[in-house]
Amino acid sequence: MTIDKLNVAIAAVRAGDKTSGQQLLSEIVKAEPSNETAWLWLSACVDNIEQLKYCLTKALSINPDNQNARKALTQLEQPPQPSMEDIVPRSIAKPPESDESKVPQEPAAP
Repeated sequence: MTIDKLNVAIAAVRAGDKTSGQQLLSEIVKAEPSNETAWLWLSACVDNIEQLKYCLTKALSINPDNQNARKALTQLEQPPQPSMEDIVPRSIAKPPESDESKVPQEPAAP
């Protein structure tokens, strides 16, 4: 029964229905706290970083060799990389709009 429910939950998540998927996956992990696959798929449905970390950590506690969970958790724990906007102020990064009426025009070449 759990395998059928798990397959339905995964299909829901893949179809974009994370709400239904999350509900089914939550039921599965309550009934089977050691269901590694359910924890991984539940991580794709949760709303915040702490819940995501919790799900990935649970999957890793079940299977420390799970490379997908390890990689995702490692990426979450890395400090965010600054964007260009954080490094270069907007006034420098974006050139001012030119007013063509004030810019002298060169004559066209013959």
